[in-house]
Amino acid sequence: MADIEDVIRADGYKTVEKPQTRERYITPNNDITYKIIERVVLSTNPEILEFVIISPNVAAHCQAGQFVIVRANEKAERIPLTIADFDREKLTITLVCQSIGRSSKIINNMQVGDNIHDIAGPLGHPSQIHDNMGVVVLVAGGVGTAPVYPIAREIYKRPGNHVITIFGARMKELIFWEDKMRAVSHECYVTTDDGSYGIHGFGTTALQQIIDKAGYVKEDEEKIPERRFAEVYAIGPLPMMRAVSEVTRPYKIPTIVSLNTTMVDGTGMCGACRVNVDGKTKFACVDGPEFDAHVVDWQNLRQRMTTYCKEEQEEKQLPIEKPVQTKIPANKIPKKQTPMPVQDPEFRAQNWTEVALGYTAEMAVNEAKRCLNCPKPMCIKGCPVQVPIPQFIQKIKDQDFLGAYRIIKSAHSCPAISGRVCPQESQCQCAEGTYGCILERTGREAVGIGRLERFVADYVRENNLEEKALLDEENRIKPVQLTGKKVAVIGSGPAGIAAAGEVAKAGHSVVIFEALHKLGGVLSYGIPEFRLPKEIVAHEIAGLQRLGVVETRTNFVVGKSATIDDLKKEGFSAFFIGSGAGLPRFLGIPGEDLPGVLSANEFLTRCNLMKAYTFPQVSDTPVMHAQQVVVIGA
Repeated sequence: MADIEDVIRADGYKTVEKPQTRERYITPNNDITYKIIERVVLSTNPEILEFVIISPNVAAHCQAGQFVIVRANEKAERIPLTIADFDREKLTITLVCQSIGRSSKIINNMQVGDNIHDIAGPLGHPSQIHDNMGVVVLVAGGVGTAPVYPIAREIYKRPGNHVITIFGARMKELIFWEDKMRAVSHECYVTTDDGSYGIHGFGTTALQQIIDKAGYVKEDEEKIPERRFAEVYAIGPLPMMRAVSEVTRPYKIPTIVSLNTTMVDGTGMCGACRVNVDGKTKFACVDGPEFDAHVVDWQNLRQRMTTYCKEEQEEKQLPIEKPVQTKIPANKIPKKQTPMPVQDPEFRAQNWTEVALGYTAEMAVNEAKRCLNCPKPMCIKGCPVQVPIPQFIQKIKDQDFLGAYRIIKSAHSCPAISGRVCPQESQCQCAEGTYGCILERTGREAVGIGRLERFVADYVRENNLEEKALLDEENRIKPVQLTGKKVAVIGSGPAGIAAAGEVAKAGHSVVIFEALHKLGGVLSYGIPEFRLPKEIVAHEIAGLQRLGVVETRTNFVVGKSATIDDLKKEGFSAFFIGSGAGLPRFLGIPGEDLPGVLSANEFLTRCNLMKAYTFPQVSDTPVMHAQQVVVIGA
């Protein structure tokens, strides 16, 4: 059998050195607060601050070179920040943040004792560090000093390594962490653009001097330098990293850059962080953040980094939404499917409120009466979860809406969601094969099964009948025999929610792990508010939590925040992996990395999860606006 490392390399995946053995930490509950315990002003112009934050999972599992996604508050943008330091004993991480956009300014206005709303991570591949690397040069520009520090420290600790650090800023007042950098360097050089401290010039000035002193000759491979550099790391502003790349290119010195690109989710789902590397599209969050500097398409990256500058700088107000039109009453019940009341187009074009307004009780009963109660119902065969459709429709005819709800819930956990977004027209209501509604086969419209399911779920929710729905005919709650076993559900999308519900009903304790700051998966980031209100998703998930054996943990990236083996040690005996769509798919054509080209995942995540359509009044996450739009794919 081939060695597993050979197989991995053959498949083209990035390999990293096995991390050092250490005790892993997993927070025991979901009540995580990312409290700021230290705040240090490193610079006032520009505003740069250092924060020490309690973040147990990240502190226990992170390595040099990784980053986290931070959200300051409920409406703030998700922004990536590289981990500048960590303390596994105190379970803290250190982040350095420069005020650039709205969200970074919000973070820098926070004080000791305040809580960051969300911190997800650790994310990205750690730096590839090992013994006997030789001479390694690390170049930091501006706030790049912060992410360079942990990398330098880890290289410095390993035997057979010699660390040279170069870090600088525009002027002396902007230099920070000099003592820390010198403590992890065998040689240390400080530069300032204005010559007010250290070497007069840029980081590339000092780098060129070191290269010349080492005896390198441009484009002369036969010339053996007196001192060979194993690698050069560069972290800082884009122009600085590109300049370092151009300095080392003629000497063919391996050069690594860490790319802090535009991100939305940070887990590989949205595709916003894509970068062209050696002619191939890579994703900084999952393939990086470190890449070979000599094959990065810097021009393309520069264009992509300016994508949302215009939106963030504009101060104009968005149009005020007009009130939503009230439900349209049914004047008469037509022979065809009972129409669903909807917002008037004039109003719905100006808001993101749900378009379909739902049946009234009278409409639902009239639509239910269209069901023929077939002795061999083909509609059930078309339902993936085998909902007893004729039975719950009969309950609606009898105006026993709570009874209808109990029947639906016996088959699955989230009727308010499936009633809205499940494709009934191609399943229980279709007229193909051996399943579907018999009415559809006779030239009439199928019974509106999805609409009836939605009505039942909405009726129970709006009348606060969920607790009563748990009671049987004798007003008793059916007891569940607890097994004492723990099951981990990875991903809180529809698959994860469904699995958690079934596992909980079987008496097992369930913990749902979600990488994003909000539960729901594609239900939250992929389906627009006007089709599936997020309050519905939250309510259905809360229904799972009411079972008493379902716990949720957000900002938890399984494989990064903790591995499967770590979770096994915590007592989990089974795992359900519903990790979702993953990376977006692109066409592989020239120009798809240009600004203005968005994957569906990125666009939907910005609009649905981060509510970018309310920028800047409500959300700090922008989205592009254009008069002419091309949509590829239907």
